[in-house]
Amino acid sequence: MARDVGHRGAASLVQVPFDPREVVEGADQPVRLVQVVARGAVHRLRHARGQWWLVSPVAASAMVVCVPASCHDLSSRPIAGDQYQRRRRDHQRHRTNHGGVAHSRQRPHPRRHLSPRERMTTGGQRTAILADLAAQALDCAREDPEHARDLAGRVLAEAPPDDPASAASRSIAHRALGLAARADHDLDLSLRHFSRAVETAEGAGERVVAARARTSLFGTLAFQGRFEAAFQEAARAAQDVEGVDLARLEFQRATVLVAQGLDLGAALADFNRALPVLRAAGETELVAATLWNRGMLHSYRGDLAVAEADLREAESLHRSSGQPRLAATIQQNLGLVSSQRGDLPAALEWFGKAAAFFDERGEVDPIGLRDRCEALLPARLLAEARASAEQGLARLTRHGYRGYAAETRLLLAHAAILDDDPDTARIEADRAARTFAQQGRPRHRVLASYIAARAAWHQGEHSRGVLGRIRRAADQLEDAGWMAPAQEARLTAGRLALELGHPIIADRELGVAGERRHRGPLEPRVHGWHAEALRRHAAGNRTGARRAIEAGLRLVDAQRDLLGATDLRTHTTVHGAELAQFGLHLALEQQRADRVLMAAERTRAASLATPPTRPPDDERLASALGRLRQTVRDLDRAALAGEGTTDLIQQQTRLEREVADLARQARGTGTGPSGHLSLDALHQRLGDRALVEFVGVGGSLHAVVVVGERATLVPLGSDDPVSRKVVAVRFAARRLTNPRGSEAGRAAAHTAFDHARHELDRLLFDQLRSHVGDRPLVVVPTGSLHALPWGTLPSLDGRPVTVAPSSQLWLRAHESAAAPGTDPPVLAQGPDVPAAADELAAIADHHPNATLRTGADSTAETVLADLDAASLGHLAAHGTFRADNPQFSSLRLADGPLMVYDLERIRQPPPHLVLSACDAGLSDVSAGDELRGLAAALLGLGTRSVIASVIPVGDVETAALMGDVHAELASGREPATALARAQSRTGADGSAPRASGFVCFGAG
Repeated sequence: MARDVGHRGAASLVQVPFDPREVVEGADQPVRLVQVVARGAVHRLRHARGQWWLVSPVAASAMVVCVPASCHDLSSRPIAGDQYQRRRRDHQRHRTNHGGVAHSRQRPHPRRHLSPRERMTTGGQRTAILADLAAQALDCAREDPEHARDLAGRVLAEAPPDDPASAASRSIAHRALGLAARADHDLDLSLRHFSRAVETAEGAGERVVAARARTSLFGTLAFQGRFEAAFQEAARAAQDVEGVDLARLEFQRATVLVAQGLDLGAALADFNRALPVLRAAGETELVAATLWNRGMLHSYRGDLAVAEADLREAESLHRSSGQPRLAATIQQNLGLVSSQRGDLPAALEWFGKAAAFFDERGEVDPIGLRDRCEALLPARLLAEARASAEQGLARLTRHGYRGYAAETRLLLAHAAILDDDPDTARIEADRAARTFAQQGRPRHRVLASYIAARAAWHQGEHSRGVLGRIRRAADQLEDAGWMAPAQEARLTAGRLALELGHPIIADRELGVAGERRHRGPLEPRVHGWHAEALRRHAAGNRTGARRAIEAGLRLVDAQRDLLGATDLRTHTTVHGAELAQFGLHLALEQQRADRVLMAAERTRAASLATPPTRPPDDERLASALGRLRQTVRDLDRAALAGEGTTDLIQQQTRLEREVADLARQARGTGTGPSGHLSLDALHQRLGDRALVEFVGVGGSLHAVVVVGERATLVPLGSDDPVSRKVVAVRFAARRLTNPRGSEAGRAAAHTAFDHARHELDRLLFDQLRSHVGDRPLVVVPTGSLHALPWGTLPSLDGRPVTVAPSSQLWLRAHESAAAPGTDPPVLAQGPDVPAAADELAAIADHHPNATLRTGADSTAETVLADLDAASLGHLAAHGTFRADNPQFSSLRLADGPLMVYDLERIRQPPPHLVLSACDAGLSDVSAGDELRGLAAALLGLGTRSVIASVIPVGDVETAALMGDVHAELASGREPATALARAQSRTGADGSAPRASGFVCFGAG
């Protein structure tokens, strides 16, 4: 049953199987520690190949003493279970909020001495004990750095500094301390211990031990970005190692070559040479590490399937060998590879697994933050990507990871330029380029230099000099293997060349960029079709240009259809935004209203065309939403009581990330409605209504007016004054709804409000009035107009107005009316709305069979259940619009916020819903006029109409308005007509801003 094995510090050891799952009498947890006492030797328990093994020179005759304690603690005095738990709690208390880093400087390794039994051994036996303790410290340094410090500290405390016999043990102890410091992200301390390890071993002539220490030193120097010094140490180590040690060094050297980006081919050769040697030697941990880093190399080369296979095997090996921290880190890399493959739901599932590990321990992995940023960029989740990059950069810089810090700074620059922040992008890219130059990383420096040049172009530097920089960058990027950025650079160069009047240069650059339109991930293919469309248009081939645009947009449609979460689908549209704008530009060149309308509708609010799907773990999402709701309540309570809120805010942030990641794991059906509007069907359904669709292109505003079977294109001038007047109307309306302030201040606000709304009415409707007459309107806004309280415009006073996200959505709602709700109407009231009780009582008179939810009975889950299949819904509550993440916009109910994520769990929403709350009609507007917010989410679910306000509303005035609205609805009026009639009556007493903030969204 036993077999001989090689082991550090021992010529021959014996392993025997051992089952540690027994429970020690009087303890309440399984055995985690085995102590072997025989002939003065203390040996250990190890786990390999799914089996626990007892390792000892005399295992067959040893006396085995089992105690429930740390699996590494080998003191002769057993540690009781409660003492073990107390020790772990003490360790956790010494961890900080800085990435879970233990302050080893403040708390140096404890000087625990050898036990009396160990002291009675002979000199040779004592040396063997120290050697074994040092080996154990080395084994556990990555997964349990605190305990490694314990064991290494004992070695250094007991081993005489001038004793040649213990020099190897002291060197190994310092190496263990260096690994422990690196696990806790303290690279400076790690460097000092590895240097001491080398000095100690060399001083005693232990050349192999010194070479092993140099191998570890090599890794820390690389993490610090000191690549030249790192390779010098590797060269010295290579002179004294062979076999497994040489394979270990080749693995380290390859890892650094990948990080430096110098010679990926040489790195792959090193990995391939090392891996079979390490497998044959049974070095499971190093096999896993080699697979891990080789997998990342494959991902950099674009071999994503091979990369994922290596990473999955590495993750499995680390997990099965009891190294959950390393497994969690690899899970983040698997998330990154999934993102590169375009599978963001899978990516977020991997990141979620890793986050669960680190969150449970109150830790943050700074390199994981860098990986998360890189994974979020292709999905255009830019706010989250920037936040991850900024947090990761701060932590990496603080801990001395200069190499990773420079890479994270470059990612931050990339995120900033995508987020229309070229100033930040240029600053960060220039800083990253300088750092890469200092570190001898030309491959990364080329990429940083390109992003800086692209930022200059976005800043308005459209010169021949910038064109030359971008063209040179494209060549250098291709030489360095950055194929996707090289294609983007050529597309940028082609556009700039066209602008500067260099058609030959433009044709060359666009032609090369267009070659990738048939293969690869989404973004390079869309860029390829964009380049081809520009090239065809420049050659006078407008029909071909339109076909190229359509081909690129179909790719975006297909990707969107694969996603189930609203925010992912919304941000996917960004990939086709510039292509869609080019299509609009071509339509406007022809001055054909029908083509302008078709081009505007091609991507408008496309994510709302199909309802979001549920994630695979919907129950876990519901649980996370409940915990988030409770946290928000606790946070509000603590803030009102003047108590500390830091921990609760951090908990809210963690839970919001968990909710978002879980929701984003939902997958789409793979099919969606056609992106093309049927003009014939639109003409037929409009009837006596007029449709006005606003279109913004290149800073100018246009309107397409559809009346009967005629479409007319009306130019409205610059969109800047319109945007400024929308802001002025909203600002003045907010001042008027504020109950505080002097009479003089209110009078001034009313004057400003009146002036702004008349000016805006002039800008929008002076040229439209003759086309629309006095017909009921369907308005499809663009940009800032989505936030306009349309009832404030004099031209629309008393007129039924329906505001739709797109003409297609309006038409689809009329062609396929939602199934009528079979359950009674639902009337619900949130807390701290004094007039809501009277409001609901008045409304209930018009709906005698309604379900009424008030007080503690009005909870999120109860109201959601009531709304499912209800014929009508009315929620009177405080509303909050979250501009930072509209999916967390909410209505406050008895047990906390009812969020967009909650509403998206309704299977059959009511056909008509009234949100009697402040700002409930606001939406975040992104590229393609994609919308996210409470009202937008309900329309996406299939609700036919939503009445909600886009500004703060007064309590008393709202109650009166809502009573009139429901009276009109009960008499059979359509929602838009009901709201217009109610607003006319309520506004007659001078409180127009409070009443006119409500808008009818949807089909009307």
